[in-house]
Amino acid sequence: MGGRISTHRIKIQSLAQTLDAPSDSTLLESMLDAGIDYPHGCVSGLCSLCKSRLISGAVTHLDYFASALSDEEKDAGLVLPCRALPSSDCVITPVQHDANLPPVTTHAGRVVGLTKLTHDIVRLTVALPANARYEFLPGQYSQVTFPGAASRDFSMASTPGEGLIEFFVRRLPGGEVTDKRLGTLAIGEAVSIKGPFGVAYLRELHIGPMIAVAGGSGLAPIRSIVRTALERGMKQPIRIYLGVRSERDIYLDAEFEQLCVDHPNISFTIVLSDPQPSSAYARGNVHEKVLRDLTGMDLGDWIAYVAGPPAMVSAVSGVVQGLGVQTSRCHADPFLTKADLAVTLR
Repeated sequence: MGGRISTHRIKIQSLAQTLDAPSDSTLLESMLDAGIDYPHGCVSGLCSLCKSRLISGAVTHLDYFASALSDEEKDAGLVLPCRALPSSDCVITPVQHDANLPPVTTHAGRVVGLTKLTHDIVRLTVALPANARYEFLPGQYSQVTFPGAASRDFSMASTPGEGLIEFFVRRLPGGEVTDKRLGTLAIGEAVSIKGPFGVAYLRELHIGPMIAVAGGSGLAPIRSIVRTALERGMKQPIRIYLGVRSERDIYLDAEFEQLCVDHPNISFTIVLSDPQPSSAYARGNVHEKVLRDLTGMDLGDWIAYVAGPPAMVSAVSGVVQGLGVQTSRCHADPFLTKADLAVTLR
């Protein structure tokens, strides 16, 4: 009776843990037996709290409630570990439910990297103490404080779980923090990070196409969102746009172009509002390029992430919503400088 019981190697990618799981036990049973704190609730295929992405491998589902996992989600690679028996070695990762936002915490770190990306954007890399764990969702931002300076908000450019935290900071001429203080910042200096904040984070349960539009240093949260989506095995089409003024404002183009080579489901387009006459890049404002590219397409099941200057965020959001992206699926945290806030709060 029954088939031969075999054992498969299961890797939980986002938790960096592995275990051996017998084929006659559900993935969740094996993970809990191994002492792994995996998100779950009812364990009967009803609540969907354990819903996960099967990055590779195969499982056989026992009966579950259709409300917990739709056929469309299943076809997109989502599974319910509480009702899934492994039939091969698997790589799996839990998906983030919208309600499970990480708590706001404060950490003391040290500057370990200052790299010039463009004439006015710097990659700031911060290391936290070895025992510290800073939980955030891709697309969120932090309140960063340097000694002797006021705090400023910067989005994480790194992905959750990396050992170092990266920010892309635009140096504003005369800025008390981003220019004057950042200009004197040295490797080894202390820095305080409080967060995470923001609601324009990656929705892992969304299985439709994605558009991600960045302006200037807004590429930081877009990078975190896109790289995490790819790491988690999200295979839907992802269109990425970077809108900047001229050639000297372009950065990380080689990285994103390599992502396009490695992942055929994504595309990367650079748009220049003031290019050189001989430039081969797309010309105009980035929202105009998005409109030209997507007009006539059905965007009813798309999701949008937009980050950058307030005017750009507003223009892009208006375009994608006009093309059919639902308002509830258009996520944006505009980058407000101190000057922007002064105007906004009048």
